[in-house]
Amino acid sequence: MPIFDLQCKDCKHEYQVRASYEERQNAKCPACGSEKKAPVFKANVKGPVSSSGIKDTGCSTCPGSSNFG
Repeated sequence: MPIFDLQCKDCKHEYQVRASYEERQNAKCPACGSEKKAPVFKANVKGPVSSSGIKDTGCSTCPGSSNFG
């Protein structure tokens, strides 16, 4: 099941809900119990990682690169 990042529109508390899309609609704020919510969009801050899971350290022609010398 997907995890949704939500923010309560009443108390501004941010929380996560692990639920289907339909169940997400029924989620209540754990802080105040409100059903008013908005999705929170966050950037991926883990850093550069390739699809193979290996950290991307740059290329051989990039200044300051550690690849190939």
